[in-house]
Amino acid sequence: ILAAIWLASLLVNEVPAEPRQASVNHIALFWRELNQPAILAFFFACFLLQLSHGPYYTFYTIYLDSLDYPRLLTGLLWSLGVVAEIILFWVMHRLLSAYSLRFLLLVTLVLTSVRWLMIALFAELWPVLVAAQLLHAASFGSFHAVAIEMVRRHFSEGSSGQAQAFYSAVSFGAGGAVGALLSGWLWVYGPGWLFLLAALSVLPGIAAVYWLVRE
Repeated sequence: ILAAIWLASLLVNEVPAEPRQASVNHIALFWRELNQPAILAFFFACFLLQLSHGPYYTFYTIYLDSLDYPRLLTGLLWSLGVVAEIILFWVMHRLLSAYSLRFLLLVTLVLTSVRWLMIALFAELWPVLVAAQLLHAASFGSFHAVAIEMVRRHFSEGSSGQAQAFYSAVSFGAGGAVGALLSGWLWVYGPGWLFLLAALSVLPGIAAVYWLVRE
């Protein structure tokens, strides 16, 4: 697959570089645009949402094993989440044009918290797990799409590269690492409590977006 990606990249034409205008300190521009309450609240929510995925990415399969679910069903549940995410990406452009980013971000955060709550309380019921996996379309799909659109709209062309890198570092980097680490420490208290804490960890992000992010 990597070889095929490399071969495909050879077919992409080089875009001629445009002559530079006056030199701009892109790093200073990025920090100036970042230092706004709404943008800081957005990145705070990104960090918490990805942190809440720690128990899921680290212990979901082990959790289902402990409940005696067949490995085949576990694999199908993982695949269902990916399929739901892909379908959401197909229609995401319509949602972005119909609703505000603030509204979509709030719905995404709320559905993510509901997802972890379902797994925490009703993991013995496989239909509930199916519904929870369908919510991967929200907790990953719509979250990522909205985040990229937030960066595109709220950062200028000169700082958008730094903003996307910062988004990846804050959410998938720091949020994912801290979530996995905390999950390892707290696993001894039981998976139900762990997923309940994951659901609760999203709530400060919901409050931050509700009070500070405006269109």
